[in-house]
Amino acid sequence: MSHLSLDWIAPRLSNYEPDALASRQRAAVALVLRSIADSDEVEMLFIRRAEHPMDPWSGHMALPGGRVDEADASPLDAAMRETHEEVGLDLQQHARAIGRLDDIQARSRRGPIALIISPFVFALDGRAAGDALRPDPSEVEEALWVSARRLLAPEARSTMSYEHQGEMMTLPCFRIDGRVIWGLTYRMLRSFFGAVQWKPGAPDTPLAP
Repeated sequence: MSHLSLDWIAPRLSNYEPDALASRQRAAVALVLRSIADSDEVEMLFIRRAEHPMDPWSGHMALPGGRVDEADASPLDAAMRETHEEVGLDLQQHARAIGRLDDIQARSRRGPIALIISPFVFALDGRAAGDALRPDPSEVEEALWVSARRLLAPEARSTMSYEHQGEMMTLPCFRIDGRVIWGLTYRMLRSFFGAVQWKPGAPDTPLAP
């Protein structure tokens, strides 16, 4: 199959065994997929976090989600709750969970922090709910859909300079219409493409670590 479609993705995620990390502090995010109209391809939902001085990821491109609360029955429930709160998308009603990706150790500018992030993948039923997003301005600056194939296109692959503890580093990233997807979200996308065993043909190249 030459297309990165939901029919390609779902069975591969169902057979994927994600790396699970133990932690008392956990967050969960939703990688929401939907089919592109008149195409077998898929696009992904991203948010740009609102600017906030207390948020270590202020202004970053991200997936909708947040910390798991005591009232949440599971990290999966937390991912659905946070997505509804942040962008107004009811995943319980309009989507189905099709898999889970590797847990990721959260990091800030100071290094690793005591928080594990669990990413869950959802397939949206239809397109109407995804076209009616309502971002909460206190948490989300914008919400947008991006083609998965566009992320893998050579022109989207890039690097960025990042200062960590006085040392300049070069990190891999995606650049989409002036937006930079890097860090934790980049790592989650790399985990996703690895989990579904997607090996795009030339001139695409493997994702950087």
